[in-house]
Amino acid sequence: MMIDNIMELMYRLMMELCNSKLPLVFKGGLILQNLIKTETDLNTFRGTNDIDIDCGDFSITESVLVSKIREALDAIGFSSLFVACHREFGENRAAGFEIRESTADDKVLFSIDISRKHNKWVKQYYIWDNMAIIGSSTEKMAADKICAVSEKTVYRRIKDIYDLYLLSFISGIKLSKIREIMKETNRFPGEFNQFRMNIDALRHAYSEFKGIVNKPSFESIYSRTFDFCVPFITDSSANGEWCVNDGMWIEDFRDKI
Repeated sequence: MMIDNIMELMYRLMMELCNSKLPLVFKGGLILQNLIKTETDLNTFRGTNDIDIDCGDFSITESVLVSKIREALDAIGFSSLFVACHREFGENRAAGFEIRESTADDKVLFSIDISRKHNKWVKQYYIWDNMAIIGSSTEKMAADKICAVSEKTVYRRIKDIYDLYLLSFISGIKLSKIREIMKETNRFPGEFNQFRMNIDALRHAYSEFKGIVNKPSFESIYSRTFDFCVPFITDSSANGEWCVNDGMWIEDFRDKI
């Protein structure tokens, strides 16, 4: 079977999975790409070949998820596609599923990673013709990616620097909500040493990163992402809201009253 638009197929599958009655929260590149398309004037985005999901059912099994994905593909007219689990759930490990053209020997069209996690920081997103899905909130995405770029392995997470750059064009992001998420999930930023000091290595990693349409310069994404992360780099306790136009945090002095 010829699949002309894998991205469109993934979005259609996401919308159909919403009918499965499972407690699913979508996250990752597809949610961010839709957010950028609907809420900003940016013309840059990165392609992705996976769907990331949090599932609030902690007892769900890989076989049940294969069946649900299979049913969703059948419902949208792709019954010939092959679905299999290639990675089982483990401690702090998502289960992985592959979608192939017809058989286990065909190439992988895209993958699905599903974590058994309760994600209460959600937002309703609209995709095509006002079809709604539940996805991670902008503050939840920001909290996860700030922590990712603060670690020593930031060179392998260059997409998170780019994604924070994209998030910095979304209005209404609040520091207090990001901190609340970090506290409740018990995941806090590291020291940002590699992000701050090895800029040449980051520039090289970004130059090698493929799949970005209308790729901004490294200087553009780094400087804006740095400013977005400043409260966490400096370990500031101030609260405020991100100002898209100025590219900076505006402190909320009401917290000091």
